[in-house]
Parts: sequence; structure tokens; C-alpha cells
Amino acid sequence: MRCDEIQDLLESYVAGELAAKDRQQADLHLGGCEDCRKRLGQLQAMVGLLRSQPLAAVPAGFSDRVMAKARERARLRPGASAPIGSLRWWRTASVPMQAAAVVLLALGLTAGGFMGRDYWTRSEAAGGREMARGRIAAEYNLDCLSEAPAGSLTDAYLRLALTDVRIGE
Repeated sequence: MRCDEIQDLLESYVAGELAAKDRQQADLHLGGCEDCRKRLGQLQAMVGLLRSQPLAAVPAGFSDRVMAKARERARLRPGASAPIGSLRWWRTASVPMQAAAVVLLALGLTAGGFMGRDYWTRSEAAGGREMARGRIAAEYNLDCLSEAPAGSLTDAYLRLALTDVRIGE
């Protein structure tokens, strides 16, 4: 294993959550790498310090008071909208409005599909996936994502965004 791979696994290593094979490979690497052993020691010290701290006691009835206050605020806001995901607006809309919404959604998805296909064609012609990754980050003002470490959630998102899925080919 390389140092960057070990660094990604150290938290799981300290927590004892690594599979036996991964732990064995990590042990081999740690046996020969001073920097990774130092990082492991730092993580173990931090975990030990956190575990030694007493848990804060939650006052009796705290959650009941918080929930009562939240319900009271919700009642006092007459213009408050339904929670996200609620379809109350859909049930109260007339059938022509529902039909219009469905047509607009279908048109938007179709147009987005065509625009996306054209974008990937231009990206591939202009220099491939790695350049496209940087352009996506810049285009959506996500420059901070262009340097995402390998294996991170951000890297997975960008790889997914760059996946060229062509149905029927």
C-alpha cells in the first residue's frame, strides 16, 4: 500500500473497523513508514483524549422542551410552507395545472439530455475527461472540487458527473 492509501484507512484502523486483509496490509506498510506511524500515533492520541472526556449530561425534559418550542413556532407562522417533499401543492392543483407541470418537466428533462450529450461531445473533442473535469468545476464555480483527493466523496461525484452513459449503444 502507498502512503495516501494508508492515510485514508487510518481512522478505520484506529477504530478497529478494517477487514483482516486490509489491516494486514496496513500493518506491513506501517512497519516500514515512519510518517504513517507518526500519523497513526497522533490519531490514537486524539481518540484516547476524546474517549477520556466525560459525556455532557442532557437536562431532563430537554428534547420535550425543544420539540414543544418548534411546534409553537410552526403554529405562529401562518404563511409557512409544507415541508420539503410534501405533495400538498400537487393535490390541490387543478388537472390542467398538473398536466402543464408534467409537460414542462418532460420538456426540461429532454432538453437537458440533448444539451448534456452535446456538452460531452465537445468535451471529448477538446481534450478528454480530465480537462472536462476541470471545466465542470469551473463552469459551476466549484473550483475547490477540481483538486479532490482520489477516493473521496467529491472525487466519486466528479467521476459520476463525467460518466458518459449512452443507452442503447
